[in-house]
Amino acid sequence: MDDGKAPQLPTSWMMLPLGNFLESIEAGANFKCEERPPHEGEVGVAKVSAVTWGEYDENESKTCHDATRIASNLLIAPGDFLFSRANTINLVGACVIARRVTRRVMLSDKILRLRLRAVEPAWVLYFLRSAAGRSHIERLATGNQESMRNIGQDRIRAIPIPVAPPFEQQRIVAIIEQHLSDINAGVASLERVLANLKRYRPPSSRPRARGGSCRPRPSSRERRGASTSLVTRCSGVSWTSAVHGGRRTSSRR
Repeated sequence: MDDGKAPQLPTSWMMLPLGNFLESIEAGANFKCEERPPHEGEVGVAKVSAVTWGEYDENESKTCHDATRIASNLLIAPGDFLFSRANTINLVGACVIARRVTRRVMLSDKILRLRLRAVEPAWVLYFLRSAAGRSHIERLATGNQESMRNIGQDRIRAIPIPVAPPFEQQRIVAIIEQHLSDINAGVASLERVLANLKRYRPPSSRPRARGGSCRPRPSSRERRGASTSLVTRCSGVSWTSAVHGGRRTSSRR
């Protein structure tokens, strides 16, 4: 929710620009690559879609064949905070913390690495994904077309974020991640039930949508996007009412 007014924060919290917590912002370059993920022994470059769906997807990359373009300092590593500086208005500023990294993939000109200090990285992640965080990012992004917006490094540094004491950041992040874990477990359980139903029910008895076609199951990307959107309800500014004081929300982007 964003009504244009500064949010009411607990007395121990502050609203500060993200730049206060940035050691550096690192970027790669744009150059011609083969449109496939790199094989073992090869090096790739991350596409924008590598950070679009709620988690780092190293398979959303292309392969670099120019050895002069390979820079080891640009390789994505576990724990890196990745940020998309360009995309549509709804996806510019998409961010992830890289968890599983098995391919050698470099930053691109559109995928930035934020080096954070003196703040819990997951705290920043969940706020930037929240409704309030998205509102700030979309307001600061530039460009004349809805199909492609850009947010420059100075504007990234200017994004205001609520900052709680370190122990509260850790506690609130733990609550959010427990909610996400519960949701993921529920989704996995439901998928097992659906798989069993599909195995044991004859095709003629399966429910069909209007028009005679079966309703398609959501893709893994759609499920990750849905889980990400749920965090909005217990992150960002709403932390002050939904989580602060130990109350848990019913669900979570």
